[in-house]
Amino acid sequence: MPTKDRYTWLFQHLPVIASMMDEDGLFTDVSDAWIKRLGYERDEIRGRSPMEIATESSAQLIREEHMPAFRRTGQLDHVPVEFVASSGEIVSMLATTIAEVDADGRFLHSLSVFNELSDHDRLHSRYRDRYQSTPAMLHTIDEAGRIKAVSDHWLEKMGYAREEVIGRSVLDFVTEESREQMPEGRLATIMDAGGLNNAPRQMVLKNGEVIDVVMSSAVQTDPITGARTLLVASKDVTDRNLAEAALRDAYQEIARLNHELEQERDYLREEVSVSMNFGRIVGDSPA
Repeated sequence: MPTKDRYTWLFQHLPVIASMMDEDGLFTDVSDAWIKRLGYERDEIRGRSPMEIATESSAQLIREEHMPAFRRTGQLDHVPVEFVASSGEIVSMLATTIAEVDADGRFLHSLSVFNELSDHDRLHSRYRDRYQSTPAMLHTIDEAGRIKAVSDHWLEKMGYAREEVIGRSVLDFVTEESREQMPEGRLATIMDAGGLNNAPRQMVLKNGEVIDVVMSSAVQTDPITGARTLLVASKDVTDRNLAEAALRDAYQEIARLNHELEQERDYLREEVSVSMNFGRIVGDSPA
């Protein structure tokens, strides 16, 4: 049996739910276990996108989060997906995906392995939905500083779409001054310490505007992989800082005016004193 045919045979007979996709993200092959669980025939699924058989919400997740992250990092680790089986059943799974490349680094295909969600995983999925809808600026980064998730409010405030930020470094969204406060190795130190509390930073919106924020964070450890992530909550304090700066300027202006007023009073006192002395001198003069 030729090597390629043997590889294909081995892949198709893997005792796991698995798929291979091309560089366009279309199915090229699936394992027998995949066919058995989802009910589609191999020829029926080849050339189709996972989004075509995903639920509406999962298709959006694939398009806005999973695909951008995979393009930037070449891998996905236990990301949630929901497929609609040929029977109409919704099958919730976690996907782990890697990119396979040749000796020259050229993309060959992606390999995905799926595990059905447990009750714990379903709770995690619901948590994720609530995370995104929370009316606060939230973002989650991995140990390399790459953004894993953001809340809808974060996107609204920053002016980005989700697919524009997932997988990118958090440093892409802060000012140079704030980058200097997060040198290489600093993130690991922050995670070891359990997070930050009201750390001042400056973030750059998509339109180039800079806002002042305070960031607080907490470390989360994945119970399956042991990987650590940092959940960060940011509060926009730009208006507060501007108001405080204006108040400081007002106090400084009042102090300056008081100083000038005191100087003017001293000058007037001197003028009055000179005039009175001059009057006495003139009054006492025999002329």
